[in-house]
Amino acid sequence: MTKLSNDNLNICHFRDCLLGKEDQQFLNSINIYLDQFRQRLLKYFTYMKLNTYLKCLENNIKILLEDIINLLKLRTDGLGIEQLERPVQLITYANDISSKHKELRSKVATLEKEIAEYNYDNEKLNLILQSIPTHEHHLSTLIHSINDNTYSTFLAKMSRQTQQHENNKQSYSNQIPASSYDIVRTERNPVLLYRRKKKKKLLI
Repeated sequence: MTKLSNDNLNICHFRDCLLGKEDQQFLNSINIYLDQFRQRLLKYFTYMKLNTYLKCLENNIKILLEDIINLLKLRTDGLGIEQLERPVQLITYANDISSKHKELRSKVATLEKEIAEYNYDNEKLNLILQSIPTHEHHLSTLIHSINDNTYSTFLAKMSRQTQQHENNKQSYSNQIPASSYDIVRTERNPVLLYRRKKKKKLLI
């Protein structure tokens, strides 16, 4: 009886051990499954978030593309280009604009060079014009001195001519006899001429 009871006890204990081990394995498997499920849920939520974010980005990109197309149409219409139907036409037109822009930049560089040369010439002219007043002062002084010399020379010449004329007149008067000089003087006297005319009338 004692042996049987001991065997029964051993069997029950063994069964309990087996059940405990299975329970532990089952719990471990449940924990592993829960961890995997949790990771799957996290991945799914991340995927959903990314998917939603991607959809939002795609919608935003579509809206931006539509806005860009509308703005390009408005811009091209403003530039007078109303028949752009394909992107190739826009690319060719953009290339034309780029080439024209290069030409304009070269022209601007040339004009800037010419402007720099004109500014340099202008500065030189300004320096010359600033130095002119001193030269004008010297020139006016020189002209005044020349005029003074000319005027003094002219006065001296006139005085010499006057003196010579007086000398000639005096010498001529010395050469004429006194009687003839008196006759000429009396003939030229208007009072005597009037008296002579009056006498002639009385005689007539």
